[in-house]
Amino acid sequence: MNVFRWMLLIFWLWNGANCASLNKLHELPHCTKTTTMEGTVTDTDDTGRNVNVYSTTQLQMGLHDSVCLQISDNTTLTDSSLLHTIQYLRLEQHYPVIGSYKFGIPEVSSTCLCDCAGGDNICDLKKYHYQNCTQGSVCYRTFRPSQSSVGCFNQEKSEVCCEIKIEPFNQWKFTAIKIKQPDTVIIFRYRIFERIKQKWRDYSDDTIEVPLDKGIAKFELNNYHKIELSITGSRPNRQLEPGLYFWQHNEPGLALRGGVTLNDIAETSMDKLGWMRYEKEEWSVRNGLVKLTQAQHINVLDCKNQKYISTINGEQLVVSGDNKLMESYNLGSLIIEDPWVKAVSVIDSRFVKIEHGEGTGIVGSIKTEFKPLMLTHSSQFESFNGTLQLDKYSNRFMNVSFFEAKGTLIGTIFSSEAKDRGDLSFSVQIDGTSTRDYNFNVAVPPSVNGSRYVCVHPSGDYMGQHCVWMTFNEVPLETFTISNHWISDQAECHGCNEFTIESIIEKLDPQKMWKSLKDNAALYIGIPSFLIILYIVIRIACCINPLISCLFPAPHKK
Repeated sequence: MNVFRWMLLIFWLWNGANCASLNKLHELPHCTKTTTMEGTVTDTDDTGRNVNVYSTTQLQMGLHDSVCLQISDNTTLTDSSLLHTIQYLRLEQHYPVIGSYKFGIPEVSSTCLCDCAGGDNICDLKKYHYQNCTQGSVCYRTFRPSQSSVGCFNQEKSEVCCEIKIEPFNQWKFTAIKIKQPDTVIIFRYRIFERIKQKWRDYSDDTIEVPLDKGIAKFELNNYHKIELSITGSRPNRQLEPGLYFWQHNEPGLALRGGVTLNDIAETSMDKLGWMRYEKEEWSVRNGLVKLTQAQHINVLDCKNQKYISTINGEQLVVSGDNKLMESYNLGSLIIEDPWVKAVSVIDSRFVKIEHGEGTGIVGSIKTEFKPLMLTHSSQFESFNGTLQLDKYSNRFMNVSFFEAKGTLIGTIFSSEAKDRGDLSFSVQIDGTSTRDYNFNVAVPPSVNGSRYVCVHPSGDYMGQHCVWMTFNEVPLETFTISNHWISDQAECHGCNEFTIESIIEKLDPQKMWKSLKDNAALYIGIPSFLIILYIVIRIACCINPLISCLFPAPHKK
């Protein structure tokens, strides 16, 4: 045993540990009662003779449980012993990322002009029909023929031309990721303590990752004492479903979100989140010319005065116009808000790590060359309180706070103080040998739909039971309303659709008329206009000629 202690001392000095750290006292973990069976295993050689006899211990462990194996050394005058502790530290699920993209919430605004038939050529087909423009991060031009002629001097259909500008709302930027089935990993904390003169010192502290996806995992904890550990378990009952999730840039922490339909990596539906992409250092909408032209709808109210209403047939966007914003987007819910999730992180943009708040039960087997003494600690608590909650996502759970507590606490939820019917039994593990305050969430079944009588006692001490009434708080489901995207607007176009004598005479310019006759629309508009003006001139001449004859009669011959 002294040789092993010297080996540990050399190891710490080699790694830069100073004398002060060697003499530092450390608190032991809370040693849990986890043993279910003890026995021996005998190895034999080819002749059938016993070669080695090993001690085996079967264990059942839950999240935060600790197993403590004590080895005493009674051969020295130092009265020393070693304590090997194995703590079920946490359960993690690693989700590989198989695709990602960056996107924003599109803020769409449009400016349109209405062109009455026969007036100035405000809307040029070549300039507006499926054309790009330079305004904003993304800009498209659209052309709408056969619109209402309200306000125009004739009944011919008008034309509308627009510029659609798209900006990222509030300059927000998001990253969407697609994940697949996770790998489940248990992390153990393995520590060695030495007890010298009634004081524990920590000589070794390591973490060990054990995958659960490949059946039984076997590994050697300590080569000197021949401690071998075998672990088997299953995946936890709850996990993230494979699919698409996202987070917002420049938000404190990494707030991974889900619960909303996102566009897949190669998809850009305007009915889903993520149709405005950030690619190659610029914003874009895939096939945006066609998509936005098809999505835009306009209703002309007064063409002459440039009054109209417009909308975009899409979701997950903000429509801007008439000095207001109409927001129609849903950012889903935070993954961390699920009661079973303790922590979320994204590592190098290649996998998502979820630390599970509930864990899963595992079965372990410890094989040693010696018969260890299984050390356990007593459990206790002073008081507790809490509430039963049903949140806006229909997560039903009990939020409970323990005061001056340590060890394993066992509780039951009853319908009444008679304790004749229990809805649920639960347990909580509070690590450490000293008492502390501790908060804990536990999922409850749908049968818990009102106030309940909750009783808790330390493990092994039923007489130390405490009971309290907990109220039930229910939050209504979130409601989502679809905003009315129709925006009223009036364009500024001075002199547009104004028909004066000068404009009519200008239209009758033979050179311009001949040039405009090449266009079918001008042919149908120019000829009737010419005939109307000619008729007016003839009528005026017919009226003026008799008047002149009366005012200036011709002289009679004598």
